[in-house]
Amino acid sequence: MTADTAAPWTPTGWCHLFSCDVISYGDARRTDEVQGFLRDNMYRALEASFTHARIPYGDIYVEDRGDGVIAAVPSGHDPALLVTAVFDGLKAHVKRRNRLASEIAQMRLRAAVHLGVARHDGRGLVGTDVNHLCRLLDAPSFKELVGRSPAPVCLIASERFYDDVIRKDVGVIDVEEYHHLQVSLKETDCPAWVRRP
Repeated sequence: MTADTAAPWTPTGWCHLFSCDVISYGDARRTDEVQGFLRDNMYRALEASFTHARIPYGDIYVEDRGDGVIAAVPSGHDPALLVTAVFDGLKAHVKRRNRLASEIAQMRLRAAVHLGVARHDGRGLVGTDVNHLCRLLDAPSFKELVGRSPAPVCLIASERFYDDVIRKDVGVIDVEEYHHLQVSLKETDCPAWVRRP
């Protein structure tokens, strides 16, 4: 590494956590080629959406999870952007791409946001807040709600994110767009908040 090349940022404490995955990624009708197409589109959508939100994609830590990603955003950025500009950018990008894709290659995303502590141990992100984010995304109650919605992107927020960011925001976030959802999965039993489609 040259002296003027900075090492990429990795989480070492408090940060904003974002995760998303492709709904029905493993559908038997989705060949390897289709899955590759979906992953490529997911990454393009993420990069475009963070750029749209004026959060440089190179400033965030992104970890691949096969059919999805976990992203950690440095705490210097406004967390409200995750549920406004990033979410709106994702939704627009997915809708635009889906208009050009065959039915089996159309993409829908589940997304989750949380605030907390994450650390990179040299192999990936670790921490109870990372676990919590993943459980929000995988919660059966959230998956059931998503299954009934035609929305291209469905969003769940942790109680901490709701209390510290959504409920306290003035003007940018419409708190009326969110409704309570109980999450029960493994050792997790807690309230969360879902953005209405």
